[in-house]
Amino acid sequence: EWCPPPEYYEEIECENIIRNFRHARLNDPGEAIIEFHFGCGADRIEWDDQDFSHMEIAPPIIVSLNFEELGEGRFNAMTPEGIEGLLFRARNKRSVTNALKAALALERHRVAEGYESELHVPEIRKHMNRARNGILASFRAAKWWDD
Repeated sequence: EWCPPPEYYEEIECENIIRNFRHARLNDPGEAIIEFHFGCGADRIEWDDQDFSHMEIAPPIIVSLNFEELGEGRFNAMTPEGIEGLLFRARNKRSVTNALKAALALERHRVAEGYESELHVPEIRKHMNRARNGILASFRAAKWWDD
């Protein structure tokens, strides 16, 4: 009887974590936010509209977007639905999703070694920056703030 390799289940788990994050962003009734900070935990993608200094356990790598700076005076905040669109419906959605998936898988492996482990931290940083850069490229390509 054939059984899928363990990596298959890991990929499915990472996809489910990303799906939960996406639906949480889309269904968040909150107001538009100026700053968006996010990072991968072992079992979810953490995000906040302020830095993570108030959290007891924060993701090892956090990337940020400042919509006030990105909007260049034309707008200063983005709604949860807009953020979800940038991450999962825009031009670079596949590269963003793949980078998040890779960062999640590495973070899950790092945490299995212990929360203090530095294992994979440079690689997690690289993938989180790829996700951020994909979001920024989608943002610039959309030019939705132009009249």
